[in-house]
Amino acid sequence: MANCSYGPNGQIPRDAEFITAIRSKRYVGCLGKFNEIDVNTLTAKEFFLPNNVKYYGAVGDGVTDDSAAIQAAIDANGNGDVFFPAGTYLIGTGLTVTTPLVICGEAATITGGIPFPLLFVTATNHVTVCGLTFIRTTAVSSGSSTSNTCIYAQGVDVFKVHDCKFFQSVMTADMGNYAMVFCNFVTHFNIEDNYFEVTDPTFDITALDTQTRAGDGIYCRDGCSHGIISRNQSLKIGVPIGLQTIGLSEIENITISDNVMQQSSYYGILLYSITERVSKITLSGNVIDRVYGNYYNTATTPNYTHGAGIYIQNADYVTVTGNYIFDTNINTENFGTLSPGAIACILGDVGCSVVGNVCRKGYAGIIADSDNMTVSGNCLTDFTRGIWKRTGNNCTITGNVIEDTVQFNGGVHGIFVQNNYSTVNENISITGNSIKNCYYGVQMSETEYFTLSNNVIFNENVGTDAGQGLLMTTCDKGSCIGNTIRKNAGSGFGIRALSSNTVVSGNNLTGALSSQVLNINPGSGTVLTNNLTDQDNIAAALGTVQLGTAATLEVPYYTENMLIELTDNTTAIDGISFGDLSLKQDVIFHITCNTGDATINHLSAPAAPAFRCRIAAGAPLTVLQFQIYTFRWSPTSLSWTQIA
Repeated sequence: MANCSYGPNGQIPRDAEFITAIRSKRYVGCLGKFNEIDVNTLTAKEFFLPNNVKYYGAVGDGVTDDSAAIQAAIDANGNGDVFFPAGTYLIGTGLTVTTPLVICGEAATITGGIPFPLLFVTATNHVTVCGLTFIRTTAVSSGSSTSNTCIYAQGVDVFKVHDCKFFQSVMTADMGNYAMVFCNFVTHFNIEDNYFEVTDPTFDITALDTQTRAGDGIYCRDGCSHGIISRNQSLKIGVPIGLQTIGLSEIENITISDNVMQQSSYYGILLYSITERVSKITLSGNVIDRVYGNYYNTATTPNYTHGAGIYIQNADYVTVTGNYIFDTNINTENFGTLSPGAIACILGDVGCSVVGNVCRKGYAGIIADSDNMTVSGNCLTDFTRGIWKRTGNNCTITGNVIEDTVQFNGGVHGIFVQNNYSTVNENISITGNSIKNCYYGVQMSETEYFTLSNNVIFNENVGTDAGQGLLMTTCDKGSCIGNTIRKNAGSGFGIRALSSNTVVSGNNLTGALSSQVLNINPGSGTVLTNNLTDQDNIAAALGTVQLGTAATLEVPYYTENMLIELTDNTTAIDGISFGDLSLKQDVIFHITCNTGDATINHLSAPAAPAFRCRIAAGAPLTVLQFQIYTFRWSPTSLSWTQIA
């Protein structure tokens, strides 16, 4: 009876079609049994096809334990298929599949509250489960990872679950890390077009809780590979989709795409390895809407990793592209630096690529701790930290759009690069990003070999606080070139460079800043040149400039009265040159200094292109103030007239 032929197109006849199929002689039957038959003489058992669970005595009334009948159908139809007609089938003992099989149903529900999987598929290949609804009616506390599972597959090659529905109707505390579909050492699998939901009316998905977490949807552990998880939907699930290694076999080559996850309590998607790596994973086109992060480690301490839309740790070569993530860290956002991101690539990742995602609202938009990482083309709105890199080398952050529309306070960073793990970040490139209304456009610290170029930073709603366009502290061997910074509200600095061996050049700083466009305290080897500003007062544009050994400052001439303060660092400094004077042939400078210990050479003829001064080493005053007056040459009177 195992190898049945079901009609002219090989389809499975449904009960309602059965008599018609027989009368029209379209049904070939099994072993010739139904080739010719008088339907009026059929017994109750003979009315059903031999692949039908009711053929073996299943009742499907939701009261009778149908476990034995269904297991008999599974055993009898190995290498074939088993069909569940409409009904509710109570399972008192778990079902086991050990041979190739297709299990399908139409308006059929499998339900039970047993402390082990409703359906266990093991040590076989080519198994498909489709068209069924699974409902767990009780919850097991402190059980194993499969105690509250609907389908558990282990050691299966070619495994498919599609067009099924999964419900957890009862929740309890400490249910363990379980999933409705749990895979272990499963290869070449497809889990598609399914629906997952926790339906317990007493479970509050929004509440902080020290013990209870919603069950997971799809969870793949050690040895899973070459799989597709696609077009599934979930509601009020702990982790809708998770990949995790805890043993000695890695997880690899899996695509997770076009899933819709709403109101998750833990994460949206989790990739995490404890031992062997999770690698070569693609996450694309998924929608993650509201992640609460509502599970506490203790009664008073939050688990700071919870609440991320996509959480990736100790994973390699993960591509995250085209996902839509909204409202993450809802319950953990106020925990500040303990909060995860909409997309979190945490310490230990290598080669992650986060491209073209749209994320809105949470503490961090993208945490970029991975080595050899690319973050590009993402749109991030209303995060305290748009892109946050806390460690890792060789990272490119380019072409992202970051905006804050609601906070306007001193904690908001567009891009924040820092050192949280006692290692200096190296080879960080931040280029071509658009950052709007963030208190700090870009802040970078303890970084070497960096590039900040062609970013556009526009602040219009930072209030009266002293925001920063670009801030570099304790950085070395980098460049800040060709950035555009516009501020028309608030105070603060356009560019503040407290770094060494840095080129700050060709930046365009515009807008009505009430403080300084440039605030520079460079160490050895820093060069500032060709930076443009529309400020009326160069003192406001430059502020206090501190030059270290061999540092050079070049300032375009834009104003008629300039006051520059130079801090002497007890070493000889070749300090100032004013560029672009060839366009202003009729202007000269006269410089006075508040100490005679500085040697000052000043412009004395219209044709002279520039001015340089030298501050002697060990000058007695900490700050040397230079008042620079401008004079205009009058060809009529043949004299110089000081401009007020």
